[in-house]
Amino acid sequence: MREGLRLVEEREARLTALHQTLDAAIAEGGKQSAADAKAVVDAKLADLKKAGL
Repeated sequence: MREGLRLVEEREARLTALHQTLDAAIAEGGKQSAADAKAVVDAKLADLKKAGL
């Protein structure tokens, strides 16, 4: 049970970090191209996939 809770907490932390990254990118608006934003999202998704999420 504790292991499951730990995994959920780790997943929540990763998703929070992803949301913060996206919020920061949106706030900077115009400083990054659509391709740059896609690269960031793709990299984060790859990290999550490697982590088994």
